[in-house]
Amino acid sequence: MLSGGSRDRKPSFSNLGKYAMFWTATPAPEIPGGYYQVDFGFMRDAVNVSTGDGDWSFAIRCVRD
Repeated sequence: MLSGGSRDRKPSFSNLGKYAMFWTATPAPEIPGGYYQVDFGFMRDAVNVSTGDGDWSFAIRCVRD
């Protein structure tokens, strides 16, 4: 898996080659327009799930049930 990093609303890219960040299809009710995100990378020993601002750009992977 390539680590695509993220892009903020400026738009500036960050963490390229360091972290893989993905949006989920699940809205985060505590952040208007936000979603849950999943990320992992070179300095983490686990997958991190958190909420994120929907204005940021992360990779999207489509998974079919």
